[in-house]
Amino acid sequence: MEFDALRAARTRLCELRNIHQELSKTQQPDGTWDWFLVNEMRELSMAIINEKEKARLAGRTGLSTPLKRLVMPIVPLKFIESKGEAV
Repeated sequence: MEFDALRAARTRLCELRNIHQELSKTQQPDGTWDWFLVNEMRELSMAIINEKEKARLAGRTGLSTPLKRLVMPIVPLKFIESKGEAV
């Protein structure tokens, strides 16, 4: 999911929460009117969580990040390994 799609999903989730909150003021909490709102909110939440997890794991798989591209040329790997052995 791209950044714009993630932003749209978050915006839609906020809209659905507001709709649910407003309707819950006037409707009975019997589950007959809000089931589709709850299901869509759950699906959007899971999609957002999955995308966050993918982004978190992407840092572990060796994909380059701006910080890694900046730091790795400055600090040689040999220096990091030798410092680790001295500790």
